[in-house]
Amino acid sequence: MTPEIQEQTKLRMKLLQEAARIQFGRPTPKRKMASIAVEIASEHLLDVSAIRERGRAQRLYRPRAKAMLAMYREGYSYPQIGRYFNRDHTTVIHACNRALLWERSGV
Repeated sequence: MTPEIQEQTKLRMKLLQEAARIQFGRPTPKRKMASIAVEIASEHLLDVSAIRERGRAQRLYRPRAKAMLAMYREGYSYPQIGRYFNRDHTTVIHACNRALLWERSGV
């Protein structure tokens, strides 16, 4: 792709995302995903690469789910979060639901 087409594509994506936020009432994210991931990873004494990798270990799953929920609350969509963590959006939905349960039950 030429630089002009890439720029036009980026602009179209931004416009579509903004239109979706307006239509569906999602707030515009203020913090970057990376900064949210760094914050959650450091709370759990982990590296960001650890929570972004494919592992399913309990010590990685909870911080990852917590980070996904924080990103969703910040205003990112499930597909956006899924792309950041290299996972399907339905996996993100499940992780956010689990994190909510843990949060409500005090686990």
